[in-house]
Amino acid sequence: MTTSSVTSPVRRITDGGGASAAGARHFFRHFGEMFLAMLVGMWVGAVVDGAIFAVAGTSIPDVKDSAPEVWGLLMALNMIVGMTVWMRHRRHSWAMCAEMAGAMFAPAVLAIVLFWCAVIHGDSVGRVEMMAMLPAMIAVMLLRRTEYSQPVHARARQPIG
Repeated sequence: MTTSSVTSPVRRITDGGGASAAGARHFFRHFGEMFLAMLVGMWVGAVVDGAIFAVAGTSIPDVKDSAPEVWGLLMALNMIVGMTVWMRHRRHSWAMCAEMAGAMFAPAVLAIVLFWCAVIHGDSVGRVEMMAMLPAMIAVMLLRRTEYSQPVHARARQPIG
């Protein structure tokens, strides 16, 4: 008589996410939430930036035209703030937030370097930055697949730190 060792579906889903359907759902949900948080951060930040620029006697379009590097960095900063606020709300550690912020900041620097080397035009800095930011975020998430494939409540019981 032989016995079979079968892992129950509940066990597969809860021990790290792995390649389970539930883990994939949590992974993509997390990515979607972070993407929305980035957009909100970018929009709210643009309102704040516009007010600051108005006080300084300039505008967002003027800054985009005269200093696309500044606009690219501000856009990255605004998105990072939105994403960090959401990640902390979801109980991710500061280290995880910093890692994701690095993945979001690096494409901004890359886009600026491409602009300085005359590979792209100044008005393309933001688009190139955003197009490179999404794969960079996914790469970090894949490196930390276990963290990003867990349900939110699995982290909610852990202390923030």
